[in-house]
Amino acid sequence: MSRDAGVVADYAADPLNHHGKVPARTPGLIVSFVEFMLAVLPLIRLLLLVTHGPHDRLAGVAGRQMVVDRTCAQYDAFKVYDGLSKEIFNQLPQDREIVRREFGEWVRARVAP
Repeated sequence: MSRDAGVVADYAADPLNHHGKVPARTPGLIVSFVEFMLAVLPLIRLLLLVTHGPHDRLAGVAGRQMVVDRTCAQYDAFKVYDGLSKEIFNQLPQDREIVRREFGEWVRARVAP
């Protein structure tokens, strides 16, 4: 999730994060959601920035690539942050700064002055 021990500790202590067993119906709900997303992705026509930390152990980069490939969005950025995991905005301070700076640059380049 993050290489920042403080972020990991905060996540573990957050009562809103589930840390127990996954209910039996969860995998079925995930499959249903993926099927729904496959149907609606071609309808997306907005600007789209897709990012990924390849050390994410829950979701692989292939899922992000599928979003990019199936959408009709005018995306112009698919950024994989090597060395980072799931929480790309909650990494070590030097990595966090790079992600935030690049995100800000992407937004500023698309917002009218």
